[in-house]
Amino acid sequence: MVNWQEGVYNSDYILHHKSIVGQIKYESKNDPARLDEISIERHDNGDMCILFTTHPDATNDSRQGSIHARLAFNTLFQALQALIQRSRLEYVTTNLEEVHCLRGRKGQERQLIQALILLEEYDNTLAEISKKLRDYIAPERASLEDLTDEIMLQKQRLHLLEQVLAEEASGTKARKTTARSGFKQKALAKRRTKTETQRRRRA
Repeated sequence: MVNWQEGVYNSDYILHHKSIVGQIKYESKNDPARLDEISIERHDNGDMCILFTTHPDATNDSRQGSIHARLAFNTLFQALQALIQRSRLEYVTTNLEEVHCLRGRKGQERQLIQALILLEEYDNTLAEISKKLRDYIAPERASLEDLTDEIMLQKQRLHLLEQVLAEEASGTKARKTTARSGFKQKALAKRRTKTETQRRRRA
């Protein structure tokens, strides 16, 4: 994998979370990344948790190479909050600012997958491992609703791409106009020099 590698919990974590009966975890290879780590836990009472860690520089525009780093960060949590409000997912606070946990009961696999889609929208490198994460939550075949969610995600990505391309095109057009003007001036100067040289030769 290019952007993610499999990770494991340390023994201290397992010791203090005895209800865990299964887990899958990945760590980002990117620095800085938007998401540093993501894992899914299965608990002995049927609960399932998605834990994700945001990078300490997730909102740092200069480190992220983006002028919308904070906007993307805030948009993610607004979308997660809306998902939590309309579903029965539980947001579990932790004592670390960068660590976040979503807990779902048995039968809430679809809602957890929706949360994964939001995380993938926030950090598109997650697409690299999204199938493995989804299969760990719900290994059954994708439902019509899941496919609809995926289509919506792709539409949102295309819309963002169109905006970026439009911004780049407007900037490129301005640069091309300046370049053309400079090119014309150089071409005229060369023609004048060539004409003068020919006149001198004839004389």
